[in-house]
Amino acid sequence: MKIIYMGVFLSSLLFSAIGQGKMPDDLYQQAVIPWEQGQSNSWELMLKAADAGSTQAMCLIAKSTVKSIWVWSDITYKYFKMASDKGAFCGMLAMSTKSEGGLGIMIEGEHGIIEDNTDKDALRAALLKKTKALADQNNIEAIKLYGFLDSLKDRSDDGFCKWMEKAAKLGDADAMKQLSAAIHDGCGWYLMPGSREKAIRYWTEQAASHGNPRAMEQMMTLAEKEQNIDMAINWLNKAMATGNINSVMLFGEYMTAGELVTQQLPPEKRDRVKGYGAFYAITKQLPPNNDNFYYSGSLKRLAKLNKKLSPSEIIEAKKWAEEWMKTHQVRTYGLVFN
Repeated sequence: MKIIYMGVFLSSLLFSAIGQGKMPDDLYQQAVIPWEQGQSNSWELMLKAADAGSTQAMCLIAKSTVKSIWVWSDITYKYFKMASDKGAFCGMLAMSTKSEGGLGIMIEGEHGIIEDNTDKDALRAALLKKTKALADQNNIEAIKLYGFLDSLKDRSDDGFCKWMEKAAKLGDADAMKQLSAAIHDGCGWYLMPGSREKAIRYWTEQAASHGNPRAMEQMMTLAEKEQNIDMAINWLNKAMATGNINSVMLFGEYMTAGELVTQQLPPEKRDRVKGYGAFYAITKQLPPNNDNFYYSGSLKRLAKLNKKLSPSEIIEAKKWAEEWMKTHQVRTYGLVFN
C-alpha cells in the first residue's frame, strides 16, 4: 500500500470541520484559491478565517508553520490546539501524535523549548471513537480518517482499503483516487488475471468522472497508451476545465507539441492558439515567482511561441485566455485532493 504520511491526512482533513458557523466557513472559502495560487494576501486571509473560528484554516495555519516533525512553533501548537479543542479531526489527529519513544511534541516559543502535556492516548482514543461513530453514519471524512487510523493500529492495508472503498462508493472523488492507488500497490485480493488492473482502472475512471483532475490526467494517459487519441483529448479538456494548474500546463504542452510531451498529438489535433492561451492564463493568475515551475515554465514557453505565432494569432490567443479566465481559476487543488 502506498505510504500515507500524517501531513497528507492533515491536508485532506482541512475540509472536515463540524458544526461551524457560516461566517468562518465563508472566510475560509475566500482564502482557498489565493492560498493555492500563492498570492501575497493568502496568509492574512487564512489567518483571519482561523481566528474567526474556521477549523480548516486553523489546521492549515498550524501545518504551514511546523518547524519539524517533532518540534512545533508556538503558532503551530496554538492553532492545532484550537482546532482540537473544537473537535476538528485534523487538530485531534495532530495533538494525539506521539514522537519517538512516546514523548510529547516539543514546542519552540519565546522562552525556549517546552513539552506539550496533552494526554495523547486519551485524545487518540477519543478520536477513534468519534471517527468510528461518524464513519458508521457515512460521514466521508470520518470514514477516510478512520481507515487511516485503522491501518496504523493493525499494521495492515485491509482496514484502510475497506474504509476507503466505503467512502468511494459514497461518491468521494478523493477516496476513489486513493483507493485506486492502494489497489495498485497491492491492496486487496485479486486472483483472476487482469482483475487488479481492471479495478485500478475502474476507480481511476470513477474519480475522474467525479471531478478529480489528477485522475483525469491518468485517464488521458491510459487513453494515449491505447492509441485512443480522441478519448485522450476529451480527458485533457476536462482536466483543463477544472483549472488544475498541472492540467492547464499539460494542455498547453499538448496543444503546442511541447518538449515535455512524450507522445505528440497529430498536427490536426493541436491548437497553438489555445496552447498559448493556457500558458498566458497561468502567468496572469499566478503571482510573479521565478521559483514557481508553472509560472517560470509558462513564461519560457510563451517566449518560444512568440517567435512561432503570428501577431494576429497571439492577439487571438490572449483574447481566448481572457474569456477562459472569466469562468476559471488556475489552482493546485492541494486543499481538496491528496
